Amino acid sequence: MKQTIQLNEILVNGQRQASKSETDGIRRRAASKRNVVVLTGAKQLQFEALREHIRAIVMQLRRRNRSGKSVQLSTEESRCANVERCVRVALRDGLKLPTIRHLGEPHVANFMRWLAGENCSRAYAANVFTDLRHFLESGLQKHNLLYDLKHYIGPGSLQRAPKMSARGISGKVDVNGNPIIAEDLILRVREYDVRAALILQLCLSLGLSRSEAFRFRPRAHQSITGEIYVDGADENGADDRTVRPELVSRFANLATATVNEAKELCPNCNDTIYRRLPLWRAREQFIVAVKAAGILSVENDVSLGSFRDEFVNAAWQAGSESVKFVSTDGGEDCVVATAALQVQARTVHFLNCGWRHPKKLVQYVGTHFRQDCLKWLTRTQRRRAMSLFDDIAFGDTLALERRRLELLSVQKAQMALRALEDSVQENYLNGTQHR
Repeated sequence: MKQTIQLNEILVNGQRQASKSETDGIRRRAASKRNVVVLTGAKQLQFEALREHIRAIVMQLRRRNRSGKSVQLSTEESRCANVERCVRVALRDGLKLPTIRHLGEPHVANFMRWLAGENCSRAYAANVFTDLRHFLESGLQKHNLLYDLKHYIGPGSLQRAPKMSARGISGKVDVNGNPIIAEDLILRVREYDVRAALILQLCLSLGLSRSEAFRFRPRAHQSITGEIYVDGADENGADDRTVRPELVSRFANLATATVNEAKELCPNCNDTIYRRLPLWRAREQFIVAVKAAGILSVENDVSLGSFRDEFVNAAWQAGSESVKFVSTDGGEDCVVATAALQVQARTVHFLNCGWRHPKKLVQYVGTHFRQDCLKWLTRTQRRRAMSLFDDIAFGDTLALERRRLELLSVQKAQMALRALEDSVQENYLNGTQHR
């Protein structure tokens, strides 16, 4: 009981700490009206006859990258809707279409002209055109039938895609203009189901995905040092990772209180949040509680993924504030060492968020150096800072911590940067540590 009261206090305090300046975010707008074409009489009967063949062909389509893998049900429904809308417009405008095998370039061109008159965005029209071309080439085996997209939509024929709102929850407002706070939404879910609230708290305070939160075992996932072990989807443990709550100070207290309450709810070592319920049943009860609380809204642009996105935004902010350029009086070596410390901090936060792709890490660090406050760094300085991690394997957090201590020694003039660079190059060439 005391633990629950303490957790509620943390959630309420999190509401007060939300900055009012974050309520200026741009809300998501609909890409187009996407009106449904209404048919009557014989045309509607003809469409119903064609509809069965459309769905049968779409169900056989696979991914466009030729991997042979099946697509999700939502993708399949979207393809059906786009092809069916094209057929509706063709029948309404009097184009001949005795069977679905007769669908061709005139029908697609007529449909693209109709989209231009419906104030659709370029991104939406391009997505629809891709589905139609995939249906013709892979479903009907009609290759090289359509022109390029620019042949159907000119420079001024469609609207530009609207600017999307920021991911996360901070900065968004409800229909009444009040700021939306993540902790407040969780408190509303807690009134219906404590277990569903704990799932959202794990996503918000530790950055877990929903699948990781459902598999989370509180009794077996916390070390003596406070690190949280997270089971991945891979049964062999390839996707397992470690989360350090102290890296994101905004949610550190909430993470500790969430894990402690989850331990009280799960007395056994292998218990998950929903105890011994099957995964499909746990997900079902979770969705029921979330819908009953009414926290999800298309108008407010809040989804279940917004809670993890809020943690990612806080981790990015924490990474920006972890290492500062105090002065450049220390010379070139001090500047490079400070930039390398920022790379180390960004890499640690990257791994803490659960990302596992080295190429995405390069983009992540590149985005950091493209900030206005760091544009004065030269390309040579950035390259030297990045090269100081060539001998560290991806995901080796212990080696990153050792490198941080070495860089601090360079900053304090206790170690020469050239000596550290020679050591990194020697390790990399000798294969002591591989990327």
